[in-house]
Amino acid sequence: MGSKCDVIVPDVLMARCARFGHALVEAYARGDCPPSCAVSSHGAATNPRLQAQSKAGEVAFALYRHLDPLAAVKWDIGWADRGFDVCDRLGFRTDVKTIDGGKHFLLWPVRKRELFAAKRFDLLALVKAEGSRFTICGWLPKDDFARLKNVARCGDGTSLTPGTWYVHENELLDFEWLPFFALRYGEDDHDRSA
Repeated sequence: MGSKCDVIVPDVLMARCARFGHALVEAYARGDCPPSCAVSSHGAATNPRLQAQSKAGEVAFALYRHLDPLAAVKWDIGWADRGFDVCDRLGFRTDVKTIDGGKHFLLWPVRKRELFAAKRFDLLALVKAEGSRFTICGWLPKDDFARLKNVARCGDGTSLTPGTWYVHENELLDFEWLPFFALRYGEDDHDRSA
């Protein structure tokens, strides 16, 4: 992992993310999204700030990939997500994982481990949040994350929930490598349709 890129999310989009976070938490409280609530952990289903930060990370990623975040990011609150957060112009479906700026791991939560294989995405991207500044840290193809992942254990020094899958940010790829991934996984190799 070499270069990282900072993206400032404009205030108008940060405000939209904040509204989204509150609306999502209200939907969870009403029982509108049972599949998402069933795998939520660490109080995420009741934390509008965390939900807003996660959505803003998706917005930052869309901006980084030169996409319109109003079109590229899912803003409706439905039964469940599509399995990915952003689909870029190359057709790659990316699941964006946003963490606080002082943390260092691309994560797959322990309560979602059984869903990993069935989720329809091609890439996992790590985005770090500090206010309205987001750092795009890198990415891994889904199959490489599955192969490289570590499993958090009690006392391993990560402070992660035991069973969480993770890869350190230093092991992630720069987005300059994305065209090579496109060659590796051409259109004929698998279906990337939404």
